[in-house]
Amino acid sequence: MNKENSPRYGAFVERGSVIDKGVTSQGNAWYVVESIDRPGVTTSRIQGYANLNAQVGSKVCFFMFDDGTGSVLSILE
Repeated sequence: MNKENSPRYGAFVERGSVIDKGVTSQGNAWYVVESIDRPGVTTSRIQGYANLNAQVGSKVCFFMFDDGTGSVLSILE
């Protein structure tokens, strides 16, 4: 098997823009992110890493697995 035919596992880190945010009943922040790198791709509600405090409109680094789970890793300055 060569690189062109190898299966893809995991997720890629990409850039996005926060389009919605909220807090779960447990007090954890969630974000909906629209990808900058893949136009038309929007996440479901994904968690933020540690004490991340991104706002709607913030540019962020995030990853999303094929099953829709993922995380916002950091705010891009």
